Amino acid sequence: MDEEQRNYFDRLFSPRSIAIVGISRTYSGLGGQFFLRNLKRAGYAGRIFPINPAAAEIGGLPAFPNIAALPEAADLAIVCVPAQAVPQALEDCARKGIRNLHVLSSGFRELGTPEGCRLEEDVRRIAERNRLNVIGPNCMGPYAPASRLMLWGQIPADPGPLAFLSQSGTLTQRMSEHAHFTGMGLSKAVSFGNAAALDSADYLEYLETDGETRVIGFYLES
Repeated sequence: MDEEQRNYFDRLFSPRSIAIVGISRTYSGLGGQFFLRNLKRAGYAGRIFPINPAAAEIGGLPAFPNIAALPEAADLAIVCVPAQAVPQALEDCARKGIRNLHVLSSGFRELGTPEGCRLEEDVRRIAERNRLNVIGPNCMGPYAPASRLMLWGQIPADPGPLAFLSQSGTLTQRMSEHAHFTGMGLSKAVSFGNAAALDSADYLEYLETDGETRVIGFYLES
C-alpha cells in the first residue's frame, strides 16, 4: 500500500467530515438516520453533511440537495440510496473528490439476479476507474472507537488492540459488543459485505502497520 492510499485509509477510519447520501427526513430503521443517531450518541466531533434533495434541515443539521452542493469533499461518504442509484452516487462523489465510500445499500450480487450482478459490476468498474475506496455494497461499514466513528452497535466498544474484519454485518456488531463486555476493546472493525472493490486483503494490508492494532480477526464467507 503506497503512502497516498494509506493516508486515505487513515481518513476512512478517522474522518474529519462525513456525508450521508440519501438520508431520509424521518427515522425508518436501518439507513442514514440510523447512522446519524449513532454518530451523535457516540460523540463524533467531525462535520456531518446530510444529503436529501427535499430537505433543508435534518436532525438539527443543514441538509444539502446533492453531493455537488457540499462545502468540501468529505473524508467519508455513507451511501444509502436504492441500488439503482448507487453507480451515479459514486460518480458524483468522484467528481467532488470524495475517495472513501461506505455503501449500505443492498440489491446487488447477493440477490443472484442478472440486474444485481450488473449493478455490482458497475460499482467495481467505477471504483477502479476513479481509485475509490468503496466498502461494500450491502454492509454496515467501518467502525473505530478512538475517532468515535461508531455507526452501529447497541453497546459502543472502547478503544483496544483487536481489529475485526467480516463479511457479516450482524456478526461484526456482535463482536463490537463482545469486545466491550470482555474489556478488550476494538482498534478498528469493518463489515464489508459483497466486497465489490475493497476486499479483506486490502484492510489487512493497512492494519499490518496500524499502531493501534495488535490482533486481527476475520469472518469470511468466500
